[in-house]
Amino acid sequence: MIPKFFKGITHLSDARFAAAHGFDYMGMNLDPQSGGISLSDAQEILGWCSGPLLLGDFGNAPMAAVEDGIQLLQLDAANGANIPADFPTFTKNEDHWISPEGLKFMVFTGKANELEGWLTTFQPEGIILESLQEEKVGLRDFNDLIDILDVLEG
Repeated sequence: MIPKFFKGITHLSDARFAAAHGFDYMGMNLDPQSGGISLSDAQEILGWCSGPLLLGDFGNAPMAAVEDGIQLLQLDAANGANIPADFPTFTKNEDHWISPEGLKFMVFTGKANELEGWLTTFQPEGIILESLQEEKVGLRDFNDLIDILDVLEG
């Protein structure tokens, strides 16, 4: 089965979805310049979840903020401009991401009926699905994501 990464999480609904549906990585958006959440909000969300490896997306946050986030949230990997050299990273390269294990992950933004063709064309070693905003707190439609997961697990 292809490894799955749920990227850009900023609320509990998506974090719990990632944990419950067997994602390998769960990425928290901790970059304040791109709508990210605070470390305390991330810590509260992560208190309700377990399972996936945890990644922090720090954007251009200063090194001290990155180090605080890595330690406070007990992250498994990170991405951003100021990640400590000895810490595992998810690195962006043109149209794909490279995981700490060296796997090529790609973002899929299509519908479930497009997934098999996309996988054949691009041949990623892992798939990234991106978090979306909640309609209101605690209310999020996951039907499209469930359809995509059904195809992946098919």
